[in-house]
Amino acid sequence: MVAGCTGLLWLKIVGDPVPTARRLWGAEYALLVQLWLAAATGLLLLALRETSAMGVLLAIHLGVIFAFFALLPYSTFVHGLYRSAALLRNAYEQQSASPSATGGH
Repeated sequence: MVAGCTGLLWLKIVGDPVPTARRLWGAEYALLVQLWLAAATGLLLLALRETSAMGVLLAIHLGVIFAFFALLPYSTFVHGLYRSAALLRNAYEQQSASPSATGGH
């Protein structure tokens, strides 16, 4: 995840800015940095779990994770929630519109 986020950040920096919406750049960078921080602090916590720094690292990591979930509704990542809700609604509407659901043939 650290390598993937680093690569995506690099591609966003050196890539062609034309096909992207400028107003979404801040949210995209914030999401990638937040994911990178979550993965990096998790790896650091795993590497140093047997040391006396584990308590402080755990607090930092959990703070990063809390911030990630707190900011999730304001990022582009919320698309997954909206898409899932749309798929569930579509499946419900298709099921209720089918003739077998109403008792007809």
